[in-house]
Amino acid sequence: MFEWKEWNYRMSTTFSNRASSNSFLFLKNITTKTQHLFQLFVYCYMKTRQSIPYGLKNEQLLHIDQVAQGLKCSCVCPFCRQPLVAKKGQLKQHHFAHHRGANCAHALESVLHLRAKEIFAQFQYLVLPAVTIQGRDQPLYGPRCIQIHRVYLENYLDGIIPDIILETGHKRLLVEIKVSHGIGRKKINHLQKLGLAAIEIDALAIFNTLSGLNKQWNDTAFRETLLEGTQHKSWLYNPRKQWLEYNLRKQATVKKISHRQYKNTHHHWVQPCPQKKRLRRFGNQRSQSFADAIQDCAHCPYCIEIEYHKNWVGYREVTLGPKLVYCYGHLEE
Repeated sequence: MFEWKEWNYRMSTTFSNRASSNSFLFLKNITTKTQHLFQLFVYCYMKTRQSIPYGLKNEQLLHIDQVAQGLKCSCVCPFCRQPLVAKKGQLKQHHFAHHRGANCAHALESVLHLRAKEIFAQFQYLVLPAVTIQGRDQPLYGPRCIQIHRVYLENYLDGIIPDIILETGHKRLLVEIKVSHGIGRKKINHLQKLGLAAIEIDALAIFNTLSGLNKQWNDTAFRETLLEGTQHKSWLYNPRKQWLEYNLRKQATVKKISHRQYKNTHHHWVQPCPQKKRLRRFGNQRSQSFADAIQDCAHCPYCIEIEYHKNWVGYREVTLGPKLVYCYGHLEE
């Protein structure tokens, strides 16, 4: 039975130690639905209470160490335009806070978005993440540094407005700064139609990694991680990668999946298997290699795609069991 005294005690502990990794351990005695509701509540609460390292003054983004303490900083929130207070005490990390406790859930997102754009406008280089082929752990290209010749911020381009457009010689690279959520599938499909290379940088993940409890925010570390780090960068679309995956798809061997059911267990066999995941032990096909499409092929580096049976149910198309496997293992032999 859940004790409300324990609930009240641990709630106060959670809010007083927001960065603690044990904040949600007490939820194990509550139902799953209640867990999700409470976690959503705590997330929204913490989101409105996150430290803000930058403020806007005369349309210029300033770091907390560049302004005077208190209301003398004359800064406003870049999202809600409400006054900010520069808190520069001895115990907690220096940060901005809304005056008179105004709630603004998007303040941190806005300042990180603006700061990332400023950095790209000031510095003329960027380290791109590695390029990997579908199903392969070994990267096709490792991380590499490119020189930037021109930077455009939120310019209209062929039906879309990317956060940043970088020009490197005769090529263009689109950069999306992810803070609250990534770009949608519709925009990615549009990038593929245009053939424009694009990457996504998770600025909020960089912020959470660099900032800790009672740890002063380091703007230099944020800039270096944004420009030189690759952990929080990912390709939204890479024309070279798509071309190679398309050719592999064309050269791949199409293997039909046979479905078997034994003792209420469903199996989806594919043969032969270039990695010899399984071998038949009896019958005319003894020593013949085969694989299970779900357990083996889905995680195999030689599997470029698994095609599934589909059927219309009601008003939408649903996916049924696996139908075909596209394997290019024979190309590596």
